Amino acid sequence: MDLFDRRRRHPGRLRDRELPVLDFPITPASSTAPSRWGRYRQILDDLFLSINDDGGNAANKQRKRCRREKEPVESIISACQILDAAGLQDGDHLNLLDWSPSRNLAIVLDDVVHSLNPGTSAHEIVFDYMGSSISSLSWAPDGRHLAVGMHDSLIYIWDVERKCPTRTLRNVHWRSSRVGSLAWKCDNILTSGGSDGRVVNSDPRMPSAAHVVQSYRGHGPGDICGLKWSPDHASFKQLASGGSDGLVHVWDARNQNQWAFRFKVAARDASVRALDWCPFKGCLLATGGGVGGDGKSNGSIRFWSTQTGACVRIVSY
Repeated sequence: MDLFDRRRRHPGRLRDRELPVLDFPITPASSTAPSRWGRYRQILDDLFLSINDDGGNAANKQRKRCRREKEPVESIISACQILDAAGLQDGDHLNLLDWSPSRNLAIVLDDVVHSLNPGTSAHEIVFDYMGSSISSLSWAPDGRHLAVGMHDSLIYIWDVERKCPTRTLRNVHWRSSRVGSLAWKCDNILTSGGSDGRVVNSDPRMPSAAHVVQSYRGHGPGDICGLKWSPDHASFKQLASGGSDGLVHVWDARNQNQWAFRFKVAARDASVRALDWCPFKGCLLATGGGVGGDGKSNGSIRFWSTQTGACVRIVSY
């Protein structure tokens, strides 16, 4: 079964349930050309105010603001491959796609987890469960284990190489609560968010009665739609959680025994499902809303300084 279609059957648009794999055009390598990473950093420096772990300063902010106004940056993105994603569920509170450290894509189609390699078009089924529906998944940092969250509150830790479960986590969330988001802090700590409004840390190595090591509740009633840990190289570990209440919470995880709640911000009247940290500025967080109560997308991406809790930029589309 080849899920990738390299032909450009419909130039300029995508069919329903087709998933584009994007590529960023980069100047051919040469002795004087900037690296891919260097160009990426330069784009962010041009787009945003100076945001550093120490909070930056007014002079840098003014200089970056002037540069941004005078030198607009244009980014061109094109699809290099298209995935025929028939069977992809449509749900604002589901997270059914994730990249592994080894660049394999895990995606849920008709409640079956597929692993795809866009470079070679290799494809295999890694998880096929006949019970409850799948609501989330997340690769472990080791690239071998995959966490799969279910609609009935169960979480499976799946060994992709051996194609068998290594652990089933029960009673992490209230019974019948959907596990809508998952994120690994490290190889041994898995963070989950459920429709019971709780954020829970579990250690799969621990016995069944003791695998829940921490549990927090700060969002209002409803789903935890997004979870994201800050990069390992950041000055300290932070967890961002987005909920169906339209709020983003940021947690300070420096103390392993007791997290400190840093702040919460209203991202708008829509579920906050998309979260990601800047890979080299550990205090810059991007959030994207889902569908609001009126059934419409809020159409914006917000960038937050987690040093101050201030929104430093809004990109509307």
